[in-house]
Amino acid sequence: MAGYLWIGNVLPVGATAFLLLSLLPLMGLVTAKDSMAQLANDTNFLVMGGFVVAGSMSIYGLDKRIAISVIKRIGTSIPKVFLGVMVSCAFLSMWMSNTVAMLCVLPIVLGIFRVMNIKPGDSLAKMFYMGLLMSAVLGGMSTIVGTPPNVYCVSTLAEAGIEVSFLSWMVVGTPISWGSMLLSWFFMYKFVFKLSMKKDPALTQYVNDEYAKLGKMGKGELISAISLVVFIIMLMFKDFFAGIFGADFYTNGIAALVPAVFLFIAGAVNWKEAVDSISWQTMLFFSSGLVLSNAIKGTGAAAWMANGISSFCPAALIPLMFMLMAVVLTQFSSNTAVAAVFLPVALATATAAGANPTITCVCLALASSLGFLTPIGTPIGVILLGKQVDGNSYIDEPVEYFKYNFIPFMVCFVFVIAYCSLLVPVLI
Repeated sequence: MAGYLWIGNVLPVGATAFLLLSLLPLMGLVTAKDSMAQLANDTNFLVMGGFVVAGSMSIYGLDKRIAISVIKRIGTSIPKVFLGVMVSCAFLSMWMSNTVAMLCVLPIVLGIFRVMNIKPGDSLAKMFYMGLLMSAVLGGMSTIVGTPPNVYCVSTLAEAGIEVSFLSWMVVGTPISWGSMLLSWFFMYKFVFKLSMKKDPALTQYVNDEYAKLGKMGKGELISAISLVVFIIMLMFKDFFAGIFGADFYTNGIAALVPAVFLFIAGAVNWKEAVDSISWQTMLFFSSGLVLSNAIKGTGAAAWMANGISSFCPAALIPLMFMLMAVVLTQFSSNTAVAAVFLPVALATATAAGANPTITCVCLALASSLGFLTPIGTPIGVILLGKQVDGNSYIDEPVEYFKYNFIPFMVCFVFVIAYCSLLVPVLI
């Protein structure tokens, strides 16, 4: 039922979360205490801290400074500006919602269109849009907080007594995220659009003008930058700090809340701004997904499904099977919903078949980020198909979206499947 409500978008996500949090205890599948406890899950506070830090970046324009600075340093030929757009969007997506990351960089891209006189329907507009789409989606694969399926994966494994640290995830996620993105960029500019690396004077002037407009970093922006650096350091070196304070006292949630509190103490963020920056619907979605996961495991439903799957699928192919399932389903539904429903089944199936449950769950979560072949697979696709703030629509039809997206998607798909099959087992 939950899968139908989420994937079919029958009710708002938050309403479905309320339904699950209340209905599962009433059905006797989990206790009310266990249901409510998931609202205070450590991973929820990790995400909450990330929302506040990311919110401060948007408030003070740090996200725009990062984007313009990256583009300026990479170069001002069309392919290099295109790469700069993708790199800046991917970096932002590592720490904030991929939709928010895309919306931060989109105004810069529209400015590029204006300077280069790119009109609706031009192939270059579609190239930049596909670059925005892929970099925003793929960038989130790099970190635990980058996209909801990663959060669910870590929480699901933690419930089974398997810890995946922030640094461990980055070791696995960063190469696949950035490798997929760079391969897509190369194929698009070299083979699909066949662009020259020659510098464009108009682009150079535009980037220099935008960089000059940024001016010196203000106090609020500097504090926001410091909080981001602290956020990254405290999570990347969690094991080191846990060795000092103790593993029971220093968790991912605590590590994420400290830089968020720093923003309050420094006066860079007030309570209303912090509350507005947090997606409470997402927090409820996480919590209800964890409750559903516990119900699936506790009632034996996961074991029943796992035994059925493992009876016909060899252990070596189980990660691949769940990856393919995730790739297909996320083209037509929320990747968060797919992860919430299938991660507990993947964990149980891998355990029953003698496969590595960590590898299986991580591969499923990473593959869930490939839901961008169709515009309904991600909110970014819907945004890019609509009219932008300049009043223009640069991709008018879903068939155009599919046409220009197909080759980059296939490049990412092949790379992700190969990487997960060959390198994830080695890295984990």
